[in-house]
Order: sequence, then structure tokens, then C-alpha cells
Amino acid sequence: MRLLKFILGFGILLPLRLWAIDTVQNGNWNNPATWQGGLVPGTNAEVRLLHVVQLNVNATTGNLTVETGGQLILVGGNLEVNGLFRLLGQMTDGNGLGQLVFNQDFRVEPSGNCTLNFQTPLTFRGNLENRNVFRQFGNGTVLFNGANPQQINPVADTEFRADIVQIAQQLTIRNGAALRFTLGNTFEIFSGARLLNENQNLLRIDGHLTGGGLLTNAALAIFEYQNPLAPQVNMEANASQNQVIYRANQNQELAATTYFHLILQNIGTSNQEKSLVGEMLVEGDLTVQAGLQGQTLLNPGAFGWVVLGNTLFEQNTAFVDNDPSGLLDFQGELRLIAGAVFLPSVPVEITIRGDFFQGGAFALPAGSLLRLLGNNRNIFPQAEIRTAGSVEIEGQRTLQAGELVSWEGPVIFQTNAVLRNQNPNGLLFGTPINANDNTASLVNEMGAVIFFRPEGLPFSNLNTDFSAPGNIVVYDRQEGTGNQTIAPTQYQNLRLAGTGTKTLGGAVTVHGLLTSERQFDVSPANYPLTLQGNWQNEAGFEARQGRVIFSGSQDQQLTGIPLQLYEAELQKNGGTLGPQVLVEIIGRLFLSQGFWESLAAQPLTFRENATSDPGQASAFVRGPITKIGSADFIFPLGAGSVSAPLGLRGLNQSGSFTVAYFRTAPPTANLAPALVFLSAVEYWQVQSNTPGLSAGLELFWTNGAASGITDLTDLSVAQLSSGIWNEVESQASGSVASGQIRSTNNLSNFGDFTFASREARNALGNTDLIPSAPEWGEVRVEESGAIQVRWVDLASQETEYIVERATGSEQNFSVLQTLPRNQTELLDTTPIAGTPYFYRVRAQNPFGSAISETRGALVGVLGNLPSGSAPLLKVYPNPNTGVFWVEGAGLRPEDWIILDGQGLSVPFARQATPQGWQIKLLGGERGVIF
Repeated sequence: MRLLKFILGFGILLPLRLWAIDTVQNGNWNNPATWQGGLVPGTNAEVRLLHVVQLNVNATTGNLTVETGGQLILVGGNLEVNGLFRLLGQMTDGNGLGQLVFNQDFRVEPSGNCTLNFQTPLTFRGNLENRNVFRQFGNGTVLFNGANPQQINPVADTEFRADIVQIAQQLTIRNGAALRFTLGNTFEIFSGARLLNENQNLLRIDGHLTGGGLLTNAALAIFEYQNPLAPQVNMEANASQNQVIYRANQNQELAATTYFHLILQNIGTSNQEKSLVGEMLVEGDLTVQAGLQGQTLLNPGAFGWVVLGNTLFEQNTAFVDNDPSGLLDFQGELRLIAGAVFLPSVPVEITIRGDFFQGGAFALPAGSLLRLLGNNRNIFPQAEIRTAGSVEIEGQRTLQAGELVSWEGPVIFQTNAVLRNQNPNGLLFGTPINANDNTASLVNEMGAVIFFRPEGLPFSNLNTDFSAPGNIVVYDRQEGTGNQTIAPTQYQNLRLAGTGTKTLGGAVTVHGLLTSERQFDVSPANYPLTLQGNWQNEAGFEARQGRVIFSGSQDQQLTGIPLQLYEAELQKNGGTLGPQVLVEIIGRLFLSQGFWESLAAQPLTFRENATSDPGQASAFVRGPITKIGSADFIFPLGAGSVSAPLGLRGLNQSGSFTVAYFRTAPPTANLAPALVFLSAVEYWQVQSNTPGLSAGLELFWTNGAASGITDLTDLSVAQLSSGIWNEVESQASGSVASGQIRSTNNLSNFGDFTFASREARNALGNTDLIPSAPEWGEVRVEESGAIQVRWVDLASQETEYIVERATGSEQNFSVLQTLPRNQTELLDTTPIAGTPYFYRVRAQNPFGSAISETRGALVGVLGNLPSGSAPLLKVYPNPNTGVFWVEGAGLRPEDWIILDGQGLSVPFARQATPQGWQIKLLGGERGVIF
């Protein structure tokens, strides 16, 4: 050191001495005189601090190192470091009166700690690297103004709380730990300067970004901005997967730029808005995050945005708008979770090109436009969706199951647009649908519901598919008294509700249930209503004109309140029409195909001047018919598969008749002397409901073989009166195959009528045509417990077999099943084990019937030896031993013949016990045949 001082004392500076080291061991760094004999170290000199040093005078160094254990305290002087600054120990400021200038790199090593608590100004002209602790807590100024590009490398968390931060050239934030510029007032990037953020952890700036320079958020980098004012710098924020976060506890403006991922959050205790200051493009995702206490509100104001990725509104967020100018375009998925609110107060124009998940509150005011674009997209209404403005659909979109979706304004289907509704809680159209051409489609899928609420016709030029099972279309205008027109298309289930009258706008077909809760008017006549399902009529049905066609292959029911039909047509290729309410025809009944089941309590009624087809073999009315009026009328009656019309002609006055047809033998009574034979298969019952009526009678046959008509010469009409079948003077015409017989005079007394034969000739055939009795083939108890019944009938006259069964005893037989003539066996799967059953088979044709002998069978039951009293017969088999316990009063097993499945005798052993008989089937059969 003496040599160094000596040389310096003579003013001679050697290159070697530029690297000399001066070590301050202890004490205060008060002035240059106490350091190296008045030396102010040059740029390349190096100073190391090993202990605590306070600086209260101006000092300039070359390289400066604060060693581990050393501490530099700035208490008044300015320190300019022209070389490398390394902090292994500690650095702090005592009063903020000095300033720090670092012309080269500033490094906080893993053991270093830089904590500046006062307003000490900082100037960095080199790079800043923090590997442990760097905190600038004062409110001073931080300036980055190096001649060359600078970097901040935050290996550890780094924080500046300077009031003013300035960047004069280019500053790059390298990837590392979080770097925060907090509590600042201004963050200035000079014009021509650039801040490049590469930090994938976090770069946070609280000060107002100004200066007109450039802020670039690199790929994957995260930039958080917490100032309420929009950045007044140029922003490049669209690099791949980078994130820009606007996070504040007060209202905040968003820069008008292009983002990749954009995140908005409110950290305040009250509702705070994020507002736009210009048009915005988000190439990635937009996320409006949940507010911690208050709502995060997004208000675009007069500006709009385009989001190419997905948009998420989390819980406790809201979309609001106070200016209708901006256009909002969501090209990816739009998702509102529960607790999110999308309720603009002014009309907005919104485009959704991706899927739409609605779990919050969503409603658009009148004047708004919601455009749903894109192919194979979905709407998931986890909460209600309501729009009072317009909806435009382009492409293919599916409304999934969820809550009600209400489109109360106009809905526009563009060319080839397809909307598929799968929502069982409903899709509601409040105004008519506008389709630009005939290429768009509305599909109501299985179990879904569509509500049409507009007055008049709900759509035109629109293809519809409402045929899926279980789907429902509802016309339910709610306000005013406007009437609705049912669109001409095919429906699966149609419900007419709300207010006003419903009228047909064209041909309508309902394949399932029609429910009419409101006044329903079918008109005009060239617009038919075709029903293939049931009709629940709960309100008035007006039929001034128009036709209701009942078709399909299933049974149909008409329920609710009485119906008046102007014209009705039966076109059923299967099943029957079974009204459960009074149905009145005021125009005409057309019988093309199918059967109308009329109830005795509420018969099908024809009003004054109503007419009907006479019926045919494939179409007629089963059950009674009432006719009101004075005009001639043919009742289109029938039963089974036989059409049997009856006509009343020449009524003396207006009144009503009720007529029924029965396909069974007429009531038994003596024949008048003029009659030798009475029909055994059919009769009519005519009831006058008005005193003093008289009319001519006409009976028809449409199938002579079924009615037994063999000759017209002696054919007559018989009327049951006072217990005697009397002849009605009449005249037959037609042929044996089909024809009619008409009374010569009007009748004033009515009742039962049928065909009869006069004198010696038998106009109703021969008793030889009555079928023979079937013979038994076998009655077998199957292993399953079912009973197989087989019979043989070699005759050819039978038309059907009726299998009858009695339970417990050979009394009170009931029909088990009716079978066609070519089927001679039946499997009875309903027996209850331990209960005896008795069977007989009846062969039947129009001329009579014959019955077989009775055959019984019993299915064994599991159990032990019984005790006590017992019914007539009960059997308890033991499956392990093949022993049956049989009990019953007066039962003698020696009188039994037990048969196997082939009808052969099965040997058995028996033994009397106090409880009953023990019977062992030696053949191993399960059941007992008797």
C-alpha cells in the first residue's frame, strides 16, 4: 500500500495499478481523503466492502463489491458505480437524500439483500440481476437509460415501488421470478424506447403507462397492469400464449390493441368496471375472473371486440353496456358460469360462433341482435336465456337440454341454417321466424319442447321436423287477445294453450297427442287436421268448416270436454279411435279405413243435416250412434269385422234416434207363426229419444256369408215386441252377397231388429253349417309352470276358437283368448301354483258354436306337509322325493287319473294322513292333469 500511495502521490498511474484493490475494513466512508489518501477510484478500480460502511459524500467507483457480511448504507452522498456492482452482503439507504447510478451491471448475488426504504433515485445503465432480495420501497425515481439494450433478470422476486419509472432505450425483462413495479404513479416508456417482457411468471406495473414507446409481451409471458388509466403506449400483446391481466381495485380502462390471452379481475370491495377505450382483438381467450368481493364488470361502451378463442365469465362477474355502438364477436366458446351476469342496459349486437354455455343470468334488451353462426355448434342453457331483440342463425347449431331459452324478438334463419332443439324445458319464439328461403330447417328432437308465442303464423319458408318421439310443440300466446295460426307441417305432439283462438294455416298432421287448452277453429275446408295420436280437448273446439282426419296404426283416444267436428274422416290402418267424450258431427263423417269405438254413455252424435258414409267392411262405427234431425240417415254401424249399416227414412218430424249393432245372437224369444228361423249371429237396437217419432227401417248386409244370407225370397225383418219376434213387412233387394231390406211402412214403435226367414224356405242357411265341437289333444303342465293347451277340430266351418278358463271349479268360465281358425294351441303363462284351472274350447262361426269337454290342470307348489282346513284342492310337492301332499274335502285319489304330457297315465302311490292324501308321482311329473 505504501508503494501504491507513493506512486499515486507523484501522479503516475500505471496500467497494472488500475486493478488495484482498496479494502475498507470498517467505519464511515466520509470523504475521499479518508479513502486511499484522497483517491477517488477510477472506472476500472475495484472496491470491496467487508464491513458496515456509511456513505454520506459523493463517491465514484469502478467495480464495487459488497462482500458477504458487508453493508453499504447510503445516508447522503451520491454513489456512481462505473464498473460492475456485486451485492453479496446488504445495501440500504438511510434517508433518501443521495442517489445511486449504476453504469454497468447490477447484481444481487444469492446472499445479497438490497432494500431501499427511502426516495433514493436509481439510475441503471447496465443490466439488473437479482438472485435473492431486491426491494425498492421508496417513492423515488427509477431510470433505465443505458446506451445499449438493458435486461432485468429476476431470478428471485424483485419489486420496485418508485413513484416514477422511466425507460429511455430498450429494456428486456427476462424469464424468471415475479417482477413488480407497485404503487407507482407513472411508468414512462420514452418515444422510440421499448419494454420487452419475456417473464413467464409475472411482470406487474401499477403506474400509468405513458410516453408513446412500445410495450411488447413475448410468447408465454405474463403482464399484469393495475393502473385505472389505459396504457398510453404502443402494445404488442398478441404473441402466442402470452397473457395480459388487468387487475385493479377501481374502475380500469383497457388498451385498444390486439391481445392473445386477456384476463380481467376486480380486487376491490365494490363493483368495478373494465371499460374499452377503442376496438379490441383477442386472438386467444378472454377471461373475466371472479371478483374477490365486488363484481368484475365489463363495459365495452362505444367500442367492440373480437375474441377468436374462448370467453369465460366467472362467478361474481357481469357484462354491462351503456352504449349500443360496439359490436361483440365471440368466435370461440362463450361460457357464463353460475353467478355470472350478462345484462346490458342498451341494445347490443353480439355474434357467437362457438358453443354457448349459459349458467348465469343472460338477457338482451329490445333492439339487440344475437347472431349464432358456425357449424356443429351447441347452446347449453344451464340457466335461462332471454332475448327481447333479434336472433340470427347461420350454420348448424344444437340447443342442448337445460333451462328455458326465450327468443322474444325476431328470429332469422339464413340460407341452409339448421337449429336442432334438444331442450325439454323449451325454446320459445316470441315473434314470427323469418327464413330467407326454403333451405333452412328447425328440428325438435326427442323429448324437446318448442313454444310459439307470436300472433298469426309463427314461421314460413322454413323446413321443420317435429316428428321425433316425445317432442312437443306449444302454441301459447300470452298477452292480448290475438289469435294464432298453426303452421302447416307435421307435429309429433301439439299443445294449444295461452290466449286467443287457434286456427289452421294449412294442412296439419299430429302423430302423437293433440292437447287443445284454448278455442280451436279448424278452417277453411281445404286445410285438414290429421291426427295419429290422442286428443286432449280442454277448451272449445269450433268447426265451422274444415276436416279432422284420424289416421295411423295405433289406438287413439279423445278426452277432455265434448268435441264438435265439422268433417271427420277415419283413415286408420290399425288400432281404433276411442273417444272418451261426446263427439258431435255437424258436417260429414268419411269412413275410408278403420274403426270408431262409440261409448254407450256418450254415443257418437250426428247433428241436424249431418251425413255419413254408410261404412264398409274396413271402416265403420262400433257402438251406438245418435242422429238428430229429420233427414234420412244411414247409421254406419258394425262389430267385429262385419259392417252392418241401418237406415232410417221418411221421419215424420225432427227428433233423435240412438241405434246400436250387436254381433251376437239376438235375445231369446218365441217366433211369430209367419217366421221359421231367426238370425243367430246379429241384431240391431233402435231407440227413439223423441216421443211421437215414426220412420221407415232399412237393414243392410255387406257380407252375406257372415250374416248367413242364402236366399232373398223369404228374407224378412223381425222385431222383438212383448217377448215375441214379430215379422215386419219388408222388401229385400240386392244379392246374397250384399243388399238391404226395407220396411214397407213407417214404424212408430222401435226396439230390437234382426233378419228372419218366412215360411218353408230358410233364407238364413242350414244348421249343418254350425261347427263341430273341438276334441282335446293335450293339457300339459310345463316345467316353467305354464299350462300348454292343445285341441283338434277336423271340421272346416269354424271361423275362430274361443278358449275359456275357470278357476277353482268348473263354474264361471271366462274368455282367456280368441284365436283364428288355423291356430289350435295356447300357452297359458298366468297360472298360480296350487290353484286348479279348468279349460274348454269353443269353435264358432256366424251360424253358431260348439264347445269341447272340460279338462283341468294344476301346477304344483313348493311346501311341507300342510295342516288345518284347506280349500277344495291343494297340492304340495316335495321336489326332493317327488311326493305330493293333496288335501281337500271329499277328494278320493282312487278316482283320479293322472296323465303325463303325452296324455298317458302316470302311475302314482297314495297314502291317507290326518291332513290329507300323500301322493307320489312315480313318473316324476311336476303337474297334475285331471
